[in-house]
Amino acid sequence: MKKIVFLLFFCVLFGNAIFAQTYNMGGSQTDITTCSGTVYDIGGSTGGYGAGRNDWLTIHPNSGVVTIRFMAMDIAETDTLYIYNGTDPNNDSIPLMIGSAASNWVNNGNQIQLGDQEASATIQNPTGALTLHFVSAANSVGGDGFELLITCSEPCQRIHANIDFANSVPTPHFDTELNDGYYYIDFCPGDTIHLVCYGTYPDNDFSYHQDDATTTFNWSTGQSGLGMTSISNVFPEGQGYDLTLTLSDVHNGVVCPAQTP
Repeated sequence: MKKIVFLLFFCVLFGNAIFAQTYNMGGSQTDITTCSGTVYDIGGSTGGYGAGRNDWLTIHPNSGVVTIRFMAMDIAETDTLYIYNGTDPNNDSIPLMIGSAASNWVNNGNQIQLGDQEASATIQNPTGALTLHFVSAANSVGGDGFELLITCSEPCQRIHANIDFANSVPTPHFDTELNDGYYYIDFCPGDTIHLVCYGTYPDNDFSYHQDDATTTFNWSTGQSGLGMTSISNVFPEGQGYDLTLTLSDVHNGVVCPAQTP
């Protein structure tokens, strides 16, 4: 589910999963079919990566479409992990939007919510596959690399959740030093926090119609409903709070979550 998280003092990351097969990019396998497992850089679960990597992996689903969840990431900004929506990176006509950069690449310069951020093949991708391409520069200092959890899901029309910064008071902001993909709000005890969000729908009307009125906005304050794009809440105590927003819609009985921060 799409979760915009506003951390007022501290953040909580989400739990562990039990993995099946593991795959190291740069190993012998460049094409797999699975709906479970974990993808690592060439260093695997205990090592890192170095300079000069040019590694590929295409993940096909057993059914539905492939989804990857970003569990860990330490990729130098000279290096990049690209995620392509399909099997042919030269025909990526529907690019994925991942992280604060809203792009199909990740490294330490693209803020993502580790343990919670996902990328899925789109409903307009007939293969249901994702292709990963990891490149490190010749002068790269390397890093711990990445850990991606593989699952499969029913194909959904995408929902991109957005904050209306102009109408949210106080204004949420990134902490560029923490660089953790979460929004923060500074407040005093007793202040009223007013948050406004909205969805964008890049696959709208491909199979069905989408808009904010057909989307459920589920706030962790207990307020939820179709089209509930804003809340106002008073936080009385001088402490940290986690405030989460989840966006989803339902089509033919399938709950379709949003994925972008």
